[in-house]
Amino acid sequence: MLENAEFDVMAAADGAEALDLVQNNLGLIDCAVIDLTMPGMDGTEVAGAIRKLNPGLPIILMSGYAPDSSAAAADAATSGFLQKPFTAEALVDSVRAALITNNS
Repeated sequence: MLENAEFDVMAAADGAEALDLVQNNLGLIDCAVIDLTMPGMDGTEVAGAIRKLNPGLPIILMSGYAPDSSAAAADAATSGFLQKPFTAEALVDSVRAALITNNS
């Protein structure tokens, strides 16, 4: 979805791989989109670890679980939250908004 909107995308299979990507590409990643449910580490753990590596990086969490618990997790230290299922347009809009907010 993001590649169709001409974003460069790096994908990770789990939280540990996501952290490696961020750590090895600190100056190249402009936004992280993280699922709350992932193998190994959950999305809030990954977001917290990313915050330590790059405090200003916009982070968007997404989940298919109940909005109340997911939204509370997203408020912790993120730039947004997407409830699954979501449209490609909603994802692209969320990333663009996070980037604009981060650059202002």
